[in-house]
Amino acid sequence: MDLLKQWTEQAKVALTEARQLCGDAHEYNEDAKNCLKNSVKQHQQLSELAKLTASQCARLDSSTSLIKQLLNLVQNHPTFGQLNDLHDRLELSLKRLRECVLDPALGSEYPNLYSFVDDASLEDLKTRLRRVTDGVWNAYEKLSGLLEEDICEQYHIRLGAISLDFLPPVNNDIAETLAELLLQVAQHYDQCSEALTIYSGLSDVEKKELIEILRYDSNHVPSVLRDLRTGLEETKTYHSTVLRYKQNVDASTKKLEQLAEELNKNQLTNRRHEAAHELMSAHTGLEIPQLAQELIQLERHYTQFAKSYYALLQEIHRRQAYEKRVRSVVDSLVYKLEQEQQTETKARIDFCTQYGDYLPQTLWNAVTDPPLHFEIIEHQYTELPNVKSLVDRKAKRDKGQQQNSTKR
Repeated sequence: MDLLKQWTEQAKVALTEARQLCGDAHEYNEDAKNCLKNSVKQHQQLSELAKLTASQCARLDSSTSLIKQLLNLVQNHPTFGQLNDLHDRLELSLKRLRECVLDPALGSEYPNLYSFVDDASLEDLKTRLRRVTDGVWNAYEKLSGLLEEDICEQYHIRLGAISLDFLPPVNNDIAETLAELLLQVAQHYDQCSEALTIYSGLSDVEKKELIEILRYDSNHVPSVLRDLRTGLEETKTYHSTVLRYKQNVDASTKKLEQLAEELNKNQLTNRRHEAAHELMSAHTGLEIPQLAQELIQLERHYTQFAKSYYALLQEIHRRQAYEKRVRSVVDSLVYKLEQEQQTETKARIDFCTQYGDYLPQTLWNAVTDPPLHFEIIEHQYTELPNVKSLVDRKAKRDKGQQQNSTKR
């Protein structure tokens, strides 16, 4: 009987410890389950955020490629690239006009050909040209400043460094085993308690069998308690694994959210699109081809103006040569006419002297008329200016350059 009481007391203590062990294991397991559930959900959301962030980085890469193409297009645009060259050619033609001093013999009030240029229209053209080119290059530099390939590369590096490959722990399935072990201890305690009640009414054989059964069970209780303690440690280990998983998720979440927030705040893609639109608007407007056409026409006009001036000088010399040739012809003709008239006059005088006294005047009253007479009248509309020839001008210019070289 004393042995039964001892086993019952031991079973009670064992049951108390088993309940405590199972209770602790249950708390760890429930906390791990709740933590795992939240972390798995957070992990899934993190995966979606990673896809979205990767998409934003991909958009940045695409916009980088488009920016490079657009910048290259602006640099190599034939019409826009011509503007500076056309402007230089125009300035060169204007320089020639400034250097072209008018011949004083023309009697012009202007010192050179540039004096005939409409400065107001020319300045208006240059103002529009500066506005267009400045607008394009300002937008070009603004867009170039947003290229920031290093920042895009850093975003990729930071995104690649955030690992989401870790897997959630497998659910802990030891709870049922611990419950079964607790049930065994509880049943043993119930058997011991019941044996104390019925022991006195049993036969010796029944008592012996009961004692053997309870002895076996009592000897097995320490093993059950050891299994319960092992189960608690395994539950704690599982709980620690879940916490580590949670820490990984939290750490990756912090890094990824920070990166995503920077991308959103930076608004680099949107700012690039705005700058690209500004550049395209400035670059594809109608003013660029219009300006190019005006520059071409003006340069051609001023170049032809200078050529026409020198052609005018040549024309004056050609006319002077013409007058000289004509005057020579006229002088020769006048001399011949005078000779013929003198011969004819003498012949008529001789005729009248020899036969005039015998011819009545009423026979032909024109017999005493003078010879046929011609008058050559010069009609000079405008006296030709005595301009210097191009040969003289070149000789004078070469002489001046030679004197300047000697002084140096």
